[in-house]
Amino acid sequence: MFKLYVALILGGVLVMGIYESVETAILNAGIRLDQPHTLKAVGYANLLLLISTALYFIHLWRGPGLTGRLASVFASVGTVALGLNLAMRWMETYYLHRPGHVPFNVLYEVLAAFSIVTLVIYLVMERVYRTRTAGAFVMSIVMVAALFQIWLTATGQAVTGYRFPVLLNYWKYAHVLGNLIGVGAFAVAAAMGAACLSGYVRRRPATGDFFAQSMPTAARLAHSMHFSIMVGFPAFTVATVLGAWWAYESWGPDWAWLMQEILALAVWLIYASYFYFRHMRKWSDERMAGWAILGFAAVLFLCLAVTVFSRGPHAFCCTELSLWQRSLSMPGI
Repeated sequence: MFKLYVALILGGVLVMGIYESVETAILNAGIRLDQPHTLKAVGYANLLLLISTALYFIHLWRGPGLTGRLASVFASVGTVALGLNLAMRWMETYYLHRPGHVPFNVLYEVLAAFSIVTLVIYLVMERVYRTRTAGAFVMSIVMVAALFQIWLTATGQAVTGYRFPVLLNYWKYAHVLGNLIGVGAFAVAAAMGAACLSGYVRRRPATGDFFAQSMPTAARLAHSMHFSIMVGFPAFTVATVLGAWWAYESWGPDWAWLMQEILALAVWLIYASYFYFRHMRKWSDERMAGWAILGFAAVLFLCLAVTVFSRGPHAFCCTELSLWQRSLSMPGI
């Protein structure tokens, strides 16, 4: 399997290298970032992930076998394709003399990065725990992100956004990357929790039902869910601390009690209480699974409130800027 992944990566690098050499001729300093083919190629990567999603659901019905292996292969290929597209997009902006456009600057790119992080965490866990049970649940979350990307493209917001000169520093990318790792791990944990609560894991294999035979025990799913939160919570904590430091270096106060800060604190408290309920109150695996799903629902609310409906420095796709933003912003690169 490792050789297959290496072959996929090397093959993808070769294809993207040829693709880039063909595209270089159309690049110029005045081109919009939605015109290069790399933006369109993300759609093909998402198509691979859509096929993987369908295969994971078929795997639930047909059982272990070729379908499950193909689902993992398509998920791996789609993840590599998304990663290569973002890497190329980064290189192209430097080629176009737009330094600093790390692919975390607009919501379209952040969603692609979220899909990559989520899939990498899940595929590693799939390899370690040797089960593809939660694949359909994880891929469903990834597909929601892909649909959101399609909506952004359809509404002309795939490359919109504003960059604030006061906020352009190295803390930004460390903060965003930490959040991506944390949110991706929380997404995997919620998917594991959903699989744990699906009801099938509590049936006995003697019933003859496929789900009972193919799905691992609830305890095993709960363990993988806990491992995901163990990965995500430290990353989210570090990202929150880095965000406070970033705010302090940018405009003075490290905590201004803005909506996004309060919501981030609420999410942190939900996942901190997860460990309290698990280790101190000895909650059952089913209750902990429900808490993991609740935590990810809070994360989704935070992301929507901050990146879509907010008019603060975390907004990615707002069409109208507040007076405060206009005093700091410049057109996005």
